[in-house]
Amino acid sequence: MGLPLIVVWTIIAYFIGTVPAGDLVARRAGVKIRTVGTGNPGAANIFREAGRKFGLMVFGLDILKGLAATLPVYLMGWPSWVGLVAMAAVLAGHIFPVTQGFKGGTGVTVAMGTTAGLAPLGVPVGAVIALLVLVATRNAGYTGASYFIVTPLAGWALQSDPVGVFGVLLAGGIVLLKARVQYRNQHLRQAG
Repeated sequence: MGLPLIVVWTIIAYFIGTVPAGDLVARRAGVKIRTVGTGNPGAANIFREAGRKFGLMVFGLDILKGLAATLPVYLMGWPSWVGLVAMAAVLAGHIFPVTQGFKGGTGVTVAMGTTAGLAPLGVPVGAVIALLVLVATRNAGYTGASYFIVTPLAGWALQSDPVGVFGVLLAGGIVLLKARVQYRNQHLRQAG
């Protein structure tokens, strides 16, 4: 593994992120997803505006985008920092896709997918807790927050990889920042 291969993988990860799964699935459902609900082409908005089947499709596709960027890095035994770079690239592609005029989604589900290559031993624990939170609250925000709190803690306890744990925390932070900016701007547009 050399620097040229890492650069190529980073570019590939970015373009994996640009695949507009939410827009494509919503179009198939006959919904202009960027004009309804929150306007976000993510699984939660599609679930609410197009239905459960379509929301689950986007959830699965976005998880796969994150997995595709980081899990091969982990499986090939590359250093954890390469997974961190791949995570940042796939999220950049999803949040700022060149193919969509740099207007993407918040990246919650994509970020969840990246954790499989960053803190794989923490993922099952985080997923179970997040599922319980979802069932109890029916709130996507609480579900995502619980996942991004529990997964790095479990990952740290089970595999002691500080770079991977930092990557999960960083992914959660990026998503939180993007969501706050996006929804603040949406509220400002609606008020004005």
